[in-house]
Amino acid sequence: MESLNDLINLAQTILASGFDSQAFLSWQVLAFTALAAVLGPTHYYTLNFKRLTSAKNALGLLAGEGILVAAKEQIRKAYDHTRTNERTGGHEAV
Repeated sequence: MESLNDLINLAQTILASGFDSQAFLSWQVLAFTALAAVLGPTHYYTLNFKRLTSAKNALGLLAGEGILVAAKEQIRKAYDHTRTNERTGGHEAV
């Protein structure tokens, strides 16, 4: 499975090289599969990725990339929060 970073970079490459519909379709499947695996098939980002990338064009690609960036940020924040709680015994650091 591709990492979210790899999928974000791939979206940027597809845009930079001129939109290619076959590359978009491959990216769309990989990205949706990654989101569903990481967040679950009914998560807000997963469902909206599917909806926003239904337009098979550069705007759909940009919207999908934005969802991936948001998902990556949410996962990072959750990871940081978990690490903080582990270090502080569940208490906020002051």
